[in-house]
Amino acid sequence: MPDKRELKDWFDTYMYYTHGSLEDLHSEPPINYHKWMAIATIAAALQRKCRIRWGSITFYPNFYIILVAPAGQARKGTAMDFAKGFLDRLMIPMSPDATSLQALIRRMSECTNTEEEAEKGYFESHSSLTAFSPELTVFLGFANKELISNLCDFYDCRNRFVYETISRNAEEIVGVFLNLVGATTPELIQGSMSADTIGSGLPSRMIFVYEPRIVKRVVYPFFTLSNKGQVIEQQLVKDLTQIRSLKGDFKVSKDFLDLWTDWYGNYPDICPFDPTHFGGYWERRPTHIMKMSMVMSASRSNSMLLTENDLKKSIKLLEDTEQKMANVFNLMGRSDQADTIQKVMNFVARYGEVSMTQLMQKFLMFVSEVELDQILGSLRASKFIHAPISRGSEIYIKHKGLGEL
Repeated sequence: MPDKRELKDWFDTYMYYTHGSLEDLHSEPPINYHKWMAIATIAAALQRKCRIRWGSITFYPNFYIILVAPAGQARKGTAMDFAKGFLDRLMIPMSPDATSLQALIRRMSECTNTEEEAEKGYFESHSSLTAFSPELTVFLGFANKELISNLCDFYDCRNRFVYETISRNAEEIVGVFLNLVGATTPELIQGSMSADTIGSGLPSRMIFVYEPRIVKRVVYPFFTLSNKGQVIEQQLVKDLTQIRSLKGDFKVSKDFLDLWTDWYGNYPDICPFDPTHFGGYWERRPTHIMKMSMVMSASRSNSMLLTENDLKKSIKLLEDTEQKMANVFNLMGRSDQADTIQKVMNFVARYGEVSMTQLMQKFLMFVSEVELDQILGSLRASKFIHAPISRGSEIYIKHKGLGEL
């Protein structure tokens, strides 16, 4: 298929359309939320009809992307709405927000499409579905083991999935493909996933995108309604339509292979951050990178060729995201004081800089002055905050930004 793109890169243009720049923000969600919604949108358009065959393994471009933040702090829903709007324009098959396992299976089977593989001389069916859940716990239920187990199977894109109902009738999905986007809080994750599943199973297949707060308030978020914004929106829709038309096998360039050989050949055996909670994720991380590389390639071209740049961009985005990922589970399996530690972290991160007086007034009912000093010592050791700063008679605590960690 020849290139017919209006944009140099869909991903980069989407970032400008939704986020803008620090000097001219178009919306309040953190930039990483918009980046991962761009990934999810392209993945939803590619569906199971695109793949890369890697020896005996076949990778498909589906993701389980979970936006995480303290309640009401980072505009998770706003970031999701941008992406969902484009998918609605293209009528990409979507799952309802709240669903049961049976309803999800039925909806997926209703989405079955048959694609002609002209080069191979045969037809191939796939059941590709994208689910957007602004409240992930509503989608998952609370520790719903049956649904969570089957979501693991769906992620792996089985060729066939058969589900036997209570009435002994069998429902079959041909060419499974589920692309999931969810939003939740650290506290609610603990309610929807039991502690013994963290580090393996479904969480190991998820990419958790944690942000403590919005970038800054945007008083006039009207760029998308401006003439320039409307033109860019139409260009994004047209190119996303091109992306949706792609099908078949992605190929790799020599420079991609060279970088992959170096990166994967020297891949660390143990997760360098929070191996208890992210050990399983670390083993699946190369799979995420391969999937992301397909998305990055489709974002810029119809060539279906993975290049060194696609791989570099994928690695960089995942590494940036991982710098905050451990915050998702830092309440699990910890002492009774862990809840207070999380609240102190959220408070400091939200305001950037706070005084000791403000902290004591806020958490007077939860900790003593000595205990607060101990918590701040731990946060300083973990490089979450700077050393306390004295100004006159007051002491201030300053949060370290991402670039300072």
